[in-house]
This record gives sequence, structure tokens and C-alpha cells, in this order.
Amino acid sequence: MRIALVTQDWPDFTGGGVATLSLALATGLAELGTHVAVWTRGGGRRTALVEARASSPQPHPVAVHPVAGRSWRRRGSGNWRRGLEHRLLGSQPDAVVVTTWEPLDAVLAVVAAAPDACRPSVAVMAHGRDITGDPGAARREQRDRALGSEVLWLVLSRWMEGQLRRRGVPSSRIVTVPAAVEEVPRVIPRPPRPATTLLTVGRLIPRKGQDVVIEAIALLRERHPQLRYVVVGEGPDRGRLESLVARLGLQDRVSIAGWLDQHRLEAVWQEADLFVMPAREEPEGDTEGYGLVYLEAGARGLPVVGGRSGGVPAAVRSGVNGELVDAPRDAPAVAEVLEALLGDPEHMARLARAGRHRYEVAGRPIHLGRSVRDALVPALGAH
Repeated sequence: MRIALVTQDWPDFTGGGVATLSLALATGLAELGTHVAVWTRGGGRRTALVEARASSPQPHPVAVHPVAGRSWRRRGSGNWRRGLEHRLLGSQPDAVVVTTWEPLDAVLAVVAAAPDACRPSVAVMAHGRDITGDPGAARREQRDRALGSEVLWLVLSRWMEGQLRRRGVPSSRIVTVPAAVEEVPRVIPRPPRPATTLLTVGRLIPRKGQDVVIEAIALLRERHPQLRYVVVGEGPDRGRLESLVARLGLQDRVSIAGWLDQHRLEAVWQEADLFVMPAREEPEGDTEGYGLVYLEAGARGLPVVGGRSGGVPAAVRSGVNGELVDAPRDAPAVAEVLEALLGDPEHMARLARAGRHRYEVAGRPIHLGRSVRDALVPALGAH
């Protein structure tokens, strides 16, 4: 099978869940012997970073083609159309997987121009706020066209499946596939020990819940004087979070580390005892459709705490690989869950082992690749 992967985000130039999932899918398909060609946004710095990685000692296991263009948010469809026309179908893919709906208009236009006999099937992935959030009037119309298209939708949770059905996508066109992240080396199980370091890795935006964790730390500081909290990431909420830390007098307990390169981030992962991200739904529909970072934490042998919202319960199974906070906006509720875990190192160790086991049996790139490949086979037969 030959598959073309069209993605807005790619880890050479951006972080986040779509980039992480795109690389995991491309890697997993390649491991299965599938011919994979990746098409992603290019132009200027993006193209330079993609080309630098391709010529590095550790290139990605698939060919990556940057599509030239500028002002992608305003001119994205035109950039995709010009960049993919006469090129996307050159490798004669059996299927095209689009990792978000934004490039779908252009992909469908290019595919429609192909002769029926060699026209590939098309699948698109849905994540969270890309479907539930408000993208503005012009982009809302584009999203509505995507939702009405006769394509296969790939989702990571039943919650996301429900969101698509609510918007008119028939169940027959929705397939749930496993979440996956890049390979994480086997970790040495940690003996039960008192937890001292909490960690959140993610963009600094309200729905991630870093602010509520900071408030929970303030509530716990008397009973847990050794407790520290490390926040990794950048985003528009950084100033507000720093002000909150100062107002609560937590400068010696909370560190907002900003963006870290992979080497330094891995060191922070290894120093942490518990991953905490009480994600919540924002009024405008911004929410976590799954939360790949919970899987990344579990793969590194960490128990996790999440917020019961959106698709997070698919990633954090309470009492299995972590615990869910039923009221993720409420600092006392977060503090209560943390207090229970901090007082039970044996339970934390069991959650950590389960998180790593889940990654090994269902969260590696090959698991996602196999599931997507198998989902595409019936579509190819129907075509």
C-alpha cells in the first residue's frame, strides 16, 4: 500500500498533538512496509528545518515534502492546491490521510481531477477544538464542507466520534484508532517513593489547567513542604501564570521553564514523579480531544492526573494509569486528588506500571499505523 500523509503540523517546525501524531502515524506505517510520503507546510524557516532534518544523522524514516507558501492561515487552501497539484498523485498513492480538515478542500480538488481508476481514497483526522471550537465565519464554512464530505474520519476517542455524529457525520464514516507517540526507551520501574516533583508539559493556554495546579500547590504547601511544580511550554497564558505564582508567593516552588529542546525535556521527564494536567473545556469550545501528552507521560513510567473533560477519559483511566479530577476548574478538587496520590506511593507505582504497559501494548507507532491501514482497506475495496 502507498499512502500520502498531508499535515498542517510536523515536528521539525512545531510542537503539539497534531505534529506528534503525524510523526507517529508516518513511522508506524513505514514500520509495516507501507510506502509513505509526507506533505507539510513549507516556506522559509519551515522548509529549512525540514531539509536540515532530512540531511541530519537521524532523519525521519519517511520522505517529507515541504509545500511552498506564506500566510498559511489566510491563504492555506491556495497554497495547498498549488503545492499538491501535479505532485500529490505522482507517487500513485492508494490513499491520502489528511491530519486536520484545513487542507481537505485542496486535497479533494486534486484527487477529483484524477482518473477514476487511479483515484485514491481520502481519510481525515479529527482531534478536539478543530471540531468543537469556533474558527470564525470563513473557516467555519470550510469546516462545514469538510464535515459534509464523503471521506473517512479517524478519531482517537468515542467522545470525538460523538462530536462528529452530532455534526452530521454518519457512524459508517467514523473509525476510532489508537493514540500513539514516538518510541520511548524502556524505563526502569521506580521503587515506591514520596513524590516531590509534579510536571505539566503543554502549551500555556487556559484549558490545560496549569493555573489550577498552581492554586492547588498553594493549598498543599503546608502539608507537603518539599513539593515542587515544573511547567514546560510556551503560550499566551505565560504572563498570567507568572503573576499567579508571584501573587501566591510560590516562586520557590513553581518553575515555568518555557520551551525546552528534546534533550533538556527528557531530563525533566526523568526527574518528575507525577504528571498533572487537569484539562478543562473552555466556553468557546476549546477542549482536549484526547491528550497525547498523558500517553507520553505513561510511556516514561509516570502516573498521570487529568481533568474529566472532552476526550481525556480515553487517555486517563481513573484508577488504572492515573486519576481524573471531576471538577478540573476547582483548585480544592485538584488538591484533593493530589493529596490522595502523594500519600500512597504504592498506588502511584501501580499506576505508573500500568501507564507504561498500556504504551507498550497499544500506544506505539506501529499500533496506530496498523489500525489506520486496516481502516483504509475497506475504503479502497469500496472505491
